Amino acid sequence: MNRRTLLATTPFALVPRLSSRTSSDTEEPVTDPPSLKDLLPGADKLPAGWIPGSPKSPPVGRRDEGPPSTVWGVRSRRHPRNDQSLSPRFAERRFVTESELPAEFGHLDVALEVARIDEETAHDSRSQAVEALHEITLAEQTQNWELMTTGWAEHGIIPTDDWLRDQSAASLRKPQCAVPNDVELSTDKPMIEMAIAIEPLSWGTVVVTGTLVDPDDTNRPSRLAGKIASQVADTIHGQPLPVEARQ
Repeated sequence: MNRRTLLATTPFALVPRLSSRTSSDTEEPVTDPPSLKDLLPGADKLPAGWIPGSPKSPPVGRRDEGPPSTVWGVRSRRHPRNDQSLSPRFAERRFVTESELPAEFGHLDVALEVARIDEETAHDSRSQAVEALHEITLAEQTQNWELMTTGWAEHGIIPTDDWLRDQSAASLRKPQCAVPNDVELSTDKPMIEMAIAIEPLSWGTVVVTGTLVDPDDTNRPSRLAGKIASQVADTIHGQPLPVEARQ
């Protein structure tokens, strides 16, 4: 494979159009609504070769016997250009490769984020908060990519014109330096690819980030991230509103 071939743009599916009504207007009462972590995908939703890891996976992800792969809580996000901030509730699950790659060289993180609306935010409606969360997440994840070059890099950012309905995506591919001597790769000049895909929901976002050293054409993070984000969003659209979004 020619590893210097320019990164092809992957077509991304669009999510269904969202109602103009708020979630509280449309959601039927549910006796036992799911939690965010209940809506995260399992390993069966990913291609072969990806297994659950943990947010702090050990050097070899497949030998992980540590903390569970799901984390949740509240984290602050700040837009790197306009200083706007959000503190969404989130749940996240990490997947790692079955190879001997250290987890930092091969992982996918799938997160669900709820755009909070309370006295600490400047947003008057759920849709306004979702739009800001989508934009802030893309900007925050990619703000330093221009600096992460090693002589040359292939990168592309595909923001959406409609933050409430369309997926946004970005990817960076460049030569990988400082690979440990005991890590066996298919080439002595490996590439590393990082990607992010963000799919909007009526109450928040699906955020899929991926990093992989020495990817092949069928296992590239840019392709996987967009596909997984759309699949997770499609599944969630048929589920009750999670408890964290019932405000």
